[in-house]
Amino acid sequence: MRKFHTIYKEKQNRSNELFETKVLNDFKNVYSTLLDKYSIADFYNLNEEEQITFLAELNSYWSEEQGVLERGKKFLQIRSDVLSETSTTLQKKNFLKKKTSTVINESLRQSQIKWKLYDVIDEMYNEISASNVAEVLSPNNIIEIIKESFVGSLKEFFKEMRHELLTSATEVENEINEAKKKKTKDPKAKIRNRGDVVFSAGSSKVKDDVDHFPINSISQARNALARSGQYSSSPSWYKGSLSELKNKVKSAVKRKYPSIKQSK
Repeated sequence: MRKFHTIYKEKQNRSNELFETKVLNDFKNVYSTLLDKYSIADFYNLNEEEQITFLAELNSYWSEEQGVLERGKKFLQIRSDVLSETSTTLQKKNFLKKKTSTVINESLRQSQIKWKLYDVIDEMYNEISASNVAEVLSPNNIIEIIKESFVGSLKEFFKEMRHELLTSATEVENEINEAKKKKTKDPKAKIRNRGDVVFSAGSSKVKDDVDHFPINSISQARNALARSGQYSSSPSWYKGSLSELKNKVKSAVKRKYPSIKQSK
């Protein structure tokens, strides 16, 4: 069996480590929030006079012995209500928590859900001809059952909301990826609006944003047939098989110039 002072020493060391971690995290929160307040990315972006002001304000919000001071807590709370492009994760969380609490409390108040639940209890009260609410169920049981009902409903609510948020995030990500793909298309490609073509630049089969195989005249149509026949494999700009490409060219030419004889 380990000695008491050994266990006590370990617990004391662990407690000190936790406190030091908390103090450090407090410093990071205050420091990053101050950077946001000063609209800077780094302390050294300030001149000497501004740095002195910055440090003085930092020391009024945080101390190495206690972490965040009372004034610092108020400062963080006030700043959490103001979001910007440089807002910290803590600020975003505080903002969402405060606004969400307001919405939930107001929604509960407007829905009068508490009084509606009392109506349900009254219904039970009357059905069993109770003379006391305890004859229905104990107050603790009533609260537990209502709590379980809330938890069940909230699980479905959160499941639905999570699905919608994930779907939205995925759609945005797909749009960003699609935009990136468009940007990565052949920067040297300048051939557009070539009139009647077999594969236009906007076709889902075209990868390089270029019009391919113009057939504005019989000579162009013959050239399209000849060029498509020269491929031994599907070209890099085409999204599909070689046989599919050749058939598309042949069909387009035959449809516009039926007089052109094509080999089988």
